[in-house]
Amino acid sequence: MEEKDDLEYIGGENVNKKNSDDAVKSGGRSTGSGKEKKDNKKKLPLPVRIIIGILIGLIVICIVAACVFFAMRSSGKRKLYSGANSSAPDMGNMFTNGTDNNNTDAEETSSEKSSDSENESKTESGSTASETDTTSAAPSTESANQSTSTASGETTVSTEADNSGYVYQAGDVSYNGHIYRYNSDILTFLVLGIDQTTTVPVADENTDYWQGGQSDAIFLFVMNPHNKKLSVLAVNRNSMTDVDMYDRAGNYVKTTLAQVCVQHGYGNGGKQSCERARQTISEMLYNLPIHGYVSIRLGAVTTLNDAVGGVDVTLPSDFPQYGWTAGSTVHLSGDQAYNLIRYRDQYQFDSATTRLGNEKAFLSGFVNKVFEKTKSDVTFPVSLYQTISNYVVTDVSVDEMSYLASELIGYAVSDMKIYSVPGQTIMGKKFEEYYIDEAALKAQMIEIFYELVK
Repeated sequence: MEEKDDLEYIGGENVNKKNSDDAVKSGGRSTGSGKEKKDNKKKLPLPVRIIIGILIGLIVICIVAACVFFAMRSSGKRKLYSGANSSAPDMGNMFTNGTDNNNTDAEETSSEKSSDSENESKTESGSTASETDTTSAAPSTESANQSTSTASGETTVSTEADNSGYVYQAGDVSYNGHIYRYNSDILTFLVLGIDQTTTVPVADENTDYWQGGQSDAIFLFVMNPHNKKLSVLAVNRNSMTDVDMYDRAGNYVKTTLAQVCVQHGYGNGGKQSCERARQTISEMLYNLPIHGYVSIRLGAVTTLNDAVGGVDVTLPSDFPQYGWTAGSTVHLSGDQAYNLIRYRDQYQFDSATTRLGNEKAFLSGFVNKVFEKTKSDVTFPVSLYQTISNYVVTDVSVDEMSYLASELIGYAVSDMKIYSVPGQTIMGKKFEEYYIDEAALKAQMIEIFYELVK
């Protein structure tokens, strides 16, 4: 009995003491043996725990990346819309029944601008910002007079309601019996192809401000968020407009009538040249707001073409260098793409317009390829830019690119329409000169940038 009592004493009293201590710790409730509870707890296998940890980490990374992306997207949108004047182009009282009330005699205007024979300045490529005389002014005097004579009075623009009860707003235009309003939500970007194969130069005290390089390709990309359509307006490099001239030291000389392509040449080849080109082209299009610019030196074309896997192009004209005929569809290698958009037969009149057709065909194919890749990888435009960044000058930031890339996914890029600024080429004193058909351009501007009000 004593041995039994001793056993009960040794085993029982210690257990009771343990339970008593646990009860105190748990507020008076007996919890039993902690070791026993731990042994009864089930554990997940180690591989499962590792997989769960990885999944949780990926979810956290995705959430953070999404937050960063949407923050960049929001910031990019805000910058784009606040970075350019969104007011309507200065088309004013230009239309009544489809005619141009402000059209002046083109020959007279050209004669006034060409009064000083010293207004010539060569850029790096050898083209001259030459002023014109009365023999190379514009479309014929007869056509200019026809434009003036068909004008039938000014369009009435008022802040008060007209007889139909419509209240005009600043920037509204009347054309062919309808009222149109500028779409201020449109985003417009200037893309310049610079006739240089080297990387972007670094400006310093030895910079020659005639060495910026000419913009042989000039395109305006237009994003319309209202109908989710992308349009392109191609500008002929020889379009005659007011160009700001500078001397080799970078000092302003004067403004003269010259080919628009030379404006980029008057600068350091970087942002200075781009800003001047943007300003000149905006003014040529009645102070159209331009929200950003990208200049690409043509040395990057082969890399761009190959980065998207090559571009398919339907040729608008014969290309004798490779024996290709108009209407045939070819898959371009990098070198072929470069040669196609650079080729110009200098012995053929108006060959710049022929080359512009090749550039438009390549651009259409290239944009479609970029769009296809962006649908599966929204970061593709940014990585593409980084690939050729040494050849590119732009004021479009990474967050703005993020916004644009995400927006373009919802656009009908395959339906992209490419317009050309209307006009005609004549032979000037030294070079071919392209004169814009103002009335046709204004009608085109309404189609691209305006919306019908009534």
